[in-house]
Amino acid sequence: MYRFFTIIVCITSLLVATPGNHVSADEVTKKILTIQIPVEIDTEHLIIEKYASRGHINNKHKKNHFRPIGRKVPIRGERGKFRYDIDLSNIEYFVALLYCPGYRIETLEFNIKDRDLSKPWVPPFKKLPITSLNGRLVDSRNRPIKDVKLVLYYDLHEVVHFDGQMDRSVPRLYIASALTDDVGAFSMNVPTLLDDPFIINNKWHFAMS
Repeated sequence: MYRFFTIIVCITSLLVATPGNHVSADEVTKKILTIQIPVEIDTEHLIIEKYASRGHINNKHKKNHFRPIGRKVPIRGERGKFRYDIDLSNIEYFVALLYCPGYRIETLEFNIKDRDLSKPWVPPFKKLPITSLNGRLVDSRNRPIKDVKLVLYYDLHEVVHFDGQMDRSVPRLYIASALTDDVGAFSMNVPTLLDDPFIINNKWHFAMS
């Protein structure tokens, strides 16, 4: 029994020590992109869209080479979670789109071979101007409706122009919310999305001929 145990240990040691079989920590993690969110950001409604292509896209008007990575759904943030890892194995060119309520939409594009993946991507989170939306919720008889949560969303159709996928579903972005008071009144601070460069540069156009 003692001799059998010794043989197993020696063989295992030999396999680990052989240069051809050794995998360093850097090799294991070099295909992982880490997105690091500053701790002061509320990540509950964070959305990360991720794409890949087979090579660098030179013509910015022909981005239909992009394809979603993994499942065709975005990464959705969790409150209190500030690190998000994306597996970039078997990918040559990577594109990411990040949305967080109240901030500009940020994008990231790079060739995998040119990117130092040991360094996380920390989005800049540039705030958008805010406008106040006030109103009152009443029923058909003009009676106030209290304690109702109103949520404002925006369907990001501009992403179709960005990635060129005409048959895709678009992400629904959380914008703001408010609770009606005893007289049905509500107020919410709404970011002006029309001031977002991503919205401006990827306006939704549709035509049939």
